[in-house]
Amino acid sequence: MQRILAHVKPERRDKELIYNPTYPIFWQRSMHFETIEQALSIFIPWVTPVLKLSGLYQRGARNAIDVQITPLTVVDPQLPAGFDGFRLLFMSDLHIDGNDALIEPLCALLDTVDADVCLLGGDYRFRMHGNLRKVMDRFREIVPHIHAKEGILGILGNHDSWEMIKPMERLGIVMLINESVDIERNGERIWILGVDDPHFYKCDDYHKANRAIPEQAFRILLAHSTNILAKFSDEPVSFCLCGHTHAGQIQLPIFGPIITHSHFKGEFIYGRWQYRHISGYTSSGAGTSGVNVRYNTRSELALITLRRQ
Repeated sequence: MQRILAHVKPERRDKELIYNPTYPIFWQRSMHFETIEQALSIFIPWVTPVLKLSGLYQRGARNAIDVQITPLTVVDPQLPAGFDGFRLLFMSDLHIDGNDALIEPLCALLDTVDADVCLLGGDYRFRMHGNLRKVMDRFREIVPHIHAKEGILGILGNHDSWEMIKPMERLGIVMLINESVDIERNGERIWILGVDDPHFYKCDDYHKANRAIPEQAFRILLAHSTNILAKFSDEPVSFCLCGHTHAGQIQLPIFGPIITHSHFKGEFIYGRWQYRHISGYTSSGAGTSGVNVRYNTRSELALITLRRQ
């Protein structure tokens, strides 16, 4: 617990007590609209009845649990030779207590994947407040189906509470809160850096996570949102993995995604992107948020292979 308190910033703990208490009373739940998109979120409760009346709901619900594997190859000549072919399973935005129908197909898909390390990109809880028990119960179901030789590493998203860290670590998940770990093969190393949520809590601290890492090291940065890029200038990052946007979750023809909750639009909403010297990938996420439907987007697990050439 001392380690957790040393890395979780007081600002996050204080903000959770004010805006996202574990056991909120209705008058304690403040409205916090930082963007126009967040203001639009007040209409989410009306989406499900409208979709059901239109006859489109069942199709969207089926799309939401149709999880796919998205293969990706990252080529970097600076990758240590011993890690050529190293495989990362990136799984973000599970919201696993919000859609019971997702658990079975997700576990079945995980059983087909063998990776070297599994990276969790945050947002494990459906709402931003409430009891954590169901989230942990779902993780107990899912973790045995994750096959990763070097284990499971995770970060917190904007839906998550710092109180989740300890029970998740009891399940064998190493939580990185502005911290880093190295993975060693035959005397060579790569580093995984994990930062706290840069979207709502804004408690990310790349420089703290980067302390004591050798200058020429190969770094994979795990951040819940691409909003972290706004703070970067020449930080040494080999590859960056993000989630948060759900690829919009509901995309309209011509107009595209309505809500992404991201300052970075365009290519940063989903897929491969390049920001200055940093290349990265934004996942569409495995779960859904707000409403358990998807239109013109797919739920995914990203399977990333590292190559030197």
